[in-house]
Amino acid sequence: HAELGQRGERWAAGISTMCSGLVEVGRGYQEARRAFESAAPDAAVCVLLETPVHDYLMQRVDGTAVRMIPAAGRRLLESTAAADRILVETLQAYARAEMSARVAADQLAVHPNTVTYRLQKAGELLDRDLAKFSDLVEVLTWARLIELSRHG
Repeated sequence: HAELGQRGERWAAGISTMCSGLVEVGRGYQEARRAFESAAPDAAVCVLLETPVHDYLMQRVDGTAVRMIPAAGRRLLESTAAADRILVETLQAYARAEMSARVAADQLAVHPNTVTYRLQKAGELLDRDLAKFSDLVEVLTWARLIELSRHG
């Protein structure tokens, strides 16, 4: 692998889910190709079962999914304004903190009440209750879709 990399060649393997017999080899091959295509540039092996399902689905998103994001979501999540970026960063910190305002506040070096205020503000702008798991997942999915659409 290292020798091929030095010559500018990429070598990697994709590993599918389990196949139960020859009849599933075609499916296994397609899955292995998808795993290979999603492997990091420096990875030698990508095992499909080690890929989170959410990441797998996000890699196969089409333009329709991006167009389904409400205008308010696009405005906030695509904004470059400092105040909007702070709201988005707070939202992401809150998610990384497993929906704990206190832990998110520690990560952001702010008071927990500041996190709560920012989440309420973002929720108002997005017309979502970010204290609800389903709304939080929806908004985080919008953010990931927008990020992926920017990077092709």
